[in-house]
This record gives sequence, C-alpha cells and structure tokens, in this order.
Amino acid sequence: MSFVFPLGLLGLIGVPILIIIYIIKSRYTEQMIPSNYIWNLSEKFLKKKKRRKRLTGLIALILQILTVVIISLTIAHPIIVIPESANDYCFILDGSGSMQIKNGNKTRLQLGKEEIKELINDSLKGSTYSLIYIGDTTSVLFSKEDDKEVACNLIDDIECSYLSTTCVDSLGFAQDYFDKNPSIKTYLVSDKDYNSNNINVINVSDDSLNYSVYDVDYIEKLNVEANTAYVTVTGKLMSNISDESLNVELYFDKGLAHSESINVVAGEETEFTFETTKEKFSTIEVRINNTDSLASDNQAFVYNVLEEHEYNTVIVSETGFYIESAIKASGTTDVILITPEEYETGAYTGYGLYVFESYNPSVLPGDGAVWFFNLGSNLSDTGFSYQDIITLEDADVLTYSSNKTTTFKTLTQGVFSNEIYIVDYIKYKLNRSYTSILEYDGNPVVFATTTTSGNREIVFAFDLLESNFAITPDFNILLNNLLNYSFPTILDDSTYTCGDTLNVNVLSNCSSIRVESPSGMVTYLNVNTDIAEYLLTDVGTYKVTVMLSSKDINGNEKLEEKVFSIYAQFPEDERVELDVLEDAFISGEAENEYSDAIYDELIIFFIVLAVIFMADWVVYCIEQHQLR
Repeated sequence: MSFVFPLGLLGLIGVPILIIIYIIKSRYTEQMIPSNYIWNLSEKFLKKKKRRKRLTGLIALILQILTVVIISLTIAHPIIVIPESANDYCFILDGSGSMQIKNGNKTRLQLGKEEIKELINDSLKGSTYSLIYIGDTTSVLFSKEDDKEVACNLIDDIECSYLSTTCVDSLGFAQDYFDKNPSIKTYLVSDKDYNSNNINVINVSDDSLNYSVYDVDYIEKLNVEANTAYVTVTGKLMSNISDESLNVELYFDKGLAHSESINVVAGEETEFTFETTKEKFSTIEVRINNTDSLASDNQAFVYNVLEEHEYNTVIVSETGFYIESAIKASGTTDVILITPEEYETGAYTGYGLYVFESYNPSVLPGDGAVWFFNLGSNLSDTGFSYQDIITLEDADVLTYSSNKTTTFKTLTQGVFSNEIYIVDYIKYKLNRSYTSILEYDGNPVVFATTTTSGNREIVFAFDLLESNFAITPDFNILLNNLLNYSFPTILDDSTYTCGDTLNVNVLSNCSSIRVESPSGMVTYLNVNTDIAEYLLTDVGTYKVTVMLSSKDINGNEKLEEKVFSIYAQFPEDERVELDVLEDAFISGEAENEYSDAIYDELIIFFIVLAVIFMADWVVYCIEQHQLR
C-alpha cells in the first residue's frame, strides 16, 4: 500500500491525545436532585450499572480513535496495488447506417455503446482505453485514456452516421495498438458478423423488421390528343425478413395522388409503377406507411431540378425565322422574336439568352448569355473587336476546327460535318480565350467565348441569309449543342445515395454555392473551379443555393438566386443485411502479460466514517443523557 498524500498520516497524532483526554477527564457530573430519598433510591441502580457505564465510555473512546484513523487515512489517500490485474483495451465501434436500426426502444448504436461502457466500468483501475470509431470517417476518438468517467462521457457523445462502412480502415489502428502491446484486449462492436483473429466480436443485431423504398424516378408523357400530361413514377420496395403487404402512397407537392397495397417477398426487390395525371410539380414523394425498425428508408423524394433550369430567349432581328425555328424545336426554352426598334426601348431585360442577328446593340446585356450573328461593329465588353469584312471571290466551304478540347467536343457532338458555304465573313480580333468551332483559312468564323461579365457568348461571323448553313442538318444539331452550352445544367440529378459525391457545375458568373444538409449544417463550396464537390453524409433532403451575379442593360449588378433540392437515400447494404462474412484479422501472437491494477476508491472510507460517527453519537447520548 502507498499513499498519495503521506502527510495526512500526521492526523494519527490525535489517537494518543484522545487516550490522554480519556484518562484525565472527570468521571463525575453535577446533577440537581429533589431529595436524599431519590438519591438513595437511585444509588442501588447506579451500582448495578457501573460496569456498563465504564464499558460505554470505552466504546466511545474506541469509536473516536477509529474516526481519527479513518480521517487520517482518507486525507493520505491510500492506494492498493493489485499485481497483474489491469490491461489495455481497444474498442472498434461500428457507426454505419444500419446501426440506426432499433432493437426494441434502443438503436443498435446505443446498445453497442452500453456494451463498451460496461466493459470499461467492470475493468480495474490502471487499465487504459482506446476507441476507434467507424462513421463518416474512421478515426481514433480517444487513445490510452485511463479515466473511466472521461472515456464513458466521450462514448456518450458519439452519433451514428448514415454511410456504408467497413472495418478494414480501423484494423490498421488496431494492429498498431496490438504490435505495441500483444496483451491488449480488442473488441469489435457491430451489427455484422466477422471472421476474426485476436478480436472479440460483439454482435448487437437482432431480427428487426425493416422495409425500404428506393430508386424512385419519373417520366413525363404528353397525350397530344387529350392535351393531358401523364407522369409515370417507378421505384423499388423491399422487406428484409418477411413477406409483407406494404401500404404505399404517392404524393405530388405533399398532395396525395395515389395509394396502393403492394405485396413484397422477403429479401427480394419488388418494382412498382404508378401512372397519374399531373401538369406541373416540384416534388414527388413515395412513402411506406407500415411501421418498422428504421424510419429513414421508408420514404423517398424526387425533385424537379428542371424548374430552376428553365430559361427564356429573346431574338432581336428583322428576320430571325431560321434561328427562331431551331431554338423552338429544341424545346429547352421559351422564345420571342422582336425587332431592333422594340429592343431599343429598353423593356426587354432578364432573359437567359439574347440573340442579335445582323443588329448591333448599343449596350451589351449583362444578365444572360449572348449570341451574335454578323456583328458589324465594335461593342464593348464582348471580348473581341471588329477588324474587317472579308469578301470571297467565290462561295467557299468552312472547316471544323482541329481543336481537341472538351468544350469543342461538347459543342460539335453529333454533327455530320456538312459542307457549309459562305460568300463573306467578318474578321475579329479576340482579346480573351475562346473555342473555335468553324474556321476559314485559319480564322475563327464560329467561336465560343465569354463576355466581360462572365456570361457565355457565341459568335457567328457571317450572315445566315448569305450561306447555306440554315438548311443543313448540322444547323439544328449545332444550335442545340450551343443552347446546352449557353444554358448549362447546374445539377444533373436530384436523387443520390448517401455516400455519393454531389457535383455542382460552377457557372462563370457564380458568386457562391451554399449547401444545407438535412441536419441543418451549412457549407459553402469552392466556386473557383469548374465543378464543386460535396460529400453527402446524411439521409434526407439537401438544399443547394446558387447565387449568380450579372449586370443589366444599364450596367447595374444584380444577383439571381437558384435554389435546388436533392435527396440522398439510405445505402442499400445498410438497409438490407447481407449474408456476407467479412474478415477482421489482427496478425501476431496474443500474450497475457497484464499490468498492475490499483484500488484507490475512497467511498468505502467515507461509508465507514459515517457509520462510526453515528455509533459514537448514540454512545454519547447514552452516556450523557442516560438514554437506556
């Protein structure tokens, strides 16, 4: 035995002091009596009780000595060493999505944490504890912690993730602990079975019933004769351990559109198809109304991201027939055709695309993409300048550029390389980077670039009416590609799986991208790149807000907000327990060389002290007040 504060033993000096006080103290007390008769009568009893009174005083002394001894020992803080009884513990806790499944009223993660805390509390002091958590990432939450209370509090703070995880990454940490101490006890707490070596596997799963709906999608169809829009919604259902009849409901923008009971076979995918009429919607929800052990995969959402991608186009031209027809045929934008005089009124702003054919506007619009056909003079902020008009002796053929960039391949995808004849073209000097599409004698005749405001710009350096381009098959194909380039898709889809990476296409005039997760966490993405990436770690609906900066016709800056909703569904291998046995091996020969444990709990001293104090108080009452 050793003491943390040995000076506390000085309190034992009180023991001889108590003994001396006991020896010299007066044994008589002065009492008032009414008469000698009562005194003589009571003397008979006092003689009989004399020995007992002496014994009572001795007991009081013993109790007081014990009190002094216990107080001194408590202050000195004794430590009892228990040889080779303590050990190091390494816990690996699975925090994958399936650990959110409830076994009764508790999730599997809660049960796993209780298992670890029980092992910690049952161990002797002097042991150390390390915990490796497999969640959104694999990390060591604490290492070589020797305080049980601290370790248990850190375990209480652990929250479950939604991701599909594996213990492979954690084994590197566990192997390192084992290499340093082959006697370490390693526990893997999970709801999955493992082939293990040097690892004690604690499985917290049970036969919990779980239903799931996933892979929901839709197709819009138009019945021209009936002038009715049909929406076909498809998806998949599954029950993990039993055949069930599931009550499935379909909602458009939170309004019930369809309800149906669907029979599913345990462990097998069941596909469903709902067809209903709907002209316009923002959200589709498919919901299972049956109760199970995991609510997070009982509903699935699909959001209409096309709503935020809708654009409108204004064509400024005296003719514009070919361009208007081609853009309308694409079906990607609403189109209006106006004359230059109408445009000069300044009433036409806020369009996604401005097309100027053989017309030179006085001011470049700053709030949308711009196409120029046959621009015959300089216009500031375009990124190029007028040099000269080149007239050919005979009509000649344009050639597609030898450019091999991704942008060029995207813009010319599907073209047939028809022969396009022109009789003249305008030579421009380009002041910034561009992508040449069609050329004549090495000079770009059709090219893509950006304006000073960062908006995308397409330039045709010839007059459509003086070429055969508008009647070639390439005309519609190329214009459709150019429309997709001018109206870039910010988000390609609205349905993802938790653990996927969300790719957000960053437009040239994008000033910020804000992502709010289902749990309310806000993240701003890097906009200094072509594609901003974000890891989806929660199941549920994310809100993506994109701010676009542009300038109006008067040069005033304005911000446009585009808000998208996307849904991340539960990972498949977490909602369905697969019959696949994984390996969890730690290599090496285990040993049983434990370290010394210590016992320094003072609670027992306080309990003994309280008992002695109460006993001494009772004895004092008996001695002084004659309570017999």
